[in-house]
Amino acid sequence: MQQECITETAQHYRVTITTMLTSMNKEVKHIIADDLSDHLTNRQIKRNSSRVQDLLNMDRR
Repeated sequence: MQQECITETAQHYRVTITTMLTSMNKEVKHIIADDLSDHLTNRQIKRNSSRVQDLLNMDRR
């Protein structure tokens, strides 16, 4: 059971990181903290995360 969880977690990380790198369209050595922040924000917006929407709404007030 524990090995299955480790394998599933590693596969999830692989897919997540691959998707992130593809969407950034940059070499790893050129990625900066702002790129990671932008990626996470955009991902949350696409998923309609209420926390991100709340933060965006606060900026508009």
